[in-house]
Amino acid sequence: MPLHVFDLPFPARISPGLEQAREHNLAWLRAHGVLPDATWEQRYLTQQFAELAARVWPGNSGADLDLVLDVSSWSAFFDDHVERLTVRAPEQVPVLCGALTALTRPGSPAPAAGSGALTASWSDAWARQTIGMSPGWVERAARSWRWFIDANAAETLNRTAGVVPDLARYLEVRRRSCFMPVWMDLIERAGHFEVPEQVFASGAFQALRQAIVDACIVINDVHSLEKEEAGGDVHNIVTIARHHRRLSREDAIAWALALFEERLATFLRLREEVLNTARDTPGEEASEAAERYIDGLGSVTRGGHDWDLVSSRYRGPA
Repeated sequence: MPLHVFDLPFPARISPGLEQAREHNLAWLRAHGVLPDATWEQRYLTQQFAELAARVWPGNSGADLDLVLDVSSWSAFFDDHVERLTVRAPEQVPVLCGALTALTRPGSPAPAAGSGALTASWSDAWARQTIGMSPGWVERAARSWRWFIDANAAETLNRTAGVVPDLARYLEVRRRSCFMPVWMDLIERAGHFEVPEQVFASGAFQALRQAIVDACIVINDVHSLEKEEAGGDVHNIVTIARHHRRLSREDAIAWALALFEERLATFLRLREEVLNTARDTPGEEASEAAERYIDGLGSVTRGGHDWDLVSSRYRGPA
């Protein structure tokens, strides 16, 4: 069945550096042992992660696009590895997550030889993310990664235990596991700028971020619904609504689409408020940084949506 096409007020764009980034990414994954053979490589290529990065960061190319593609592809391999590990050796999930998040702490030593492809590639990707960024940004980015790693592990363990969280708990975890906090940090890293703390910490800015995260959660969950239903995965906002609100599948999808519209409208309303606040903030860089960040949020939303429509990742059981 064709995936739902959402009406988004953001232009569809793609980086001209796509092919170069794809070549770099394949070489990087091979060098770190993340792609062990041709079968894995072919399966990975059908998911079109290079297209994802080029759509999400259409204004970037070269080393910056290479970085965000490496990071995005790594997240998928991490997610898949945790799912397999949960079946084989669930007690190893917190051990792996602890080892990965430890690498984001200041002064953390490089992983020991033989620590595994996932850990070695993560160490390299994390070190490259921090280049040129302030200590405050690095601390924020490390927190986003801890959220993502720990929340994905929690979701996977819940699946194994058959836990169906309520909507509030689901959104609390999903806002961290959906990778949006990491992508939002990478808007600044790939663009070589930072939103001033006075703007970033404001209530309106944080509400704007949460609104677009929620909108993207709905997009991804609606697109991945059939695959997750086929696999018995209850961690989907439509499935959660069906279970706790006692809705039909059709009505649950309609409820989710209405939530998307509300969260998108909130984002668009807050966008103007945030930009006005940034214009009143001392320093010319505040207004420009806020505009670039919000433009990046639009690219992340549209790029992720358009990638869902072409990638094999949401086309049924792997």
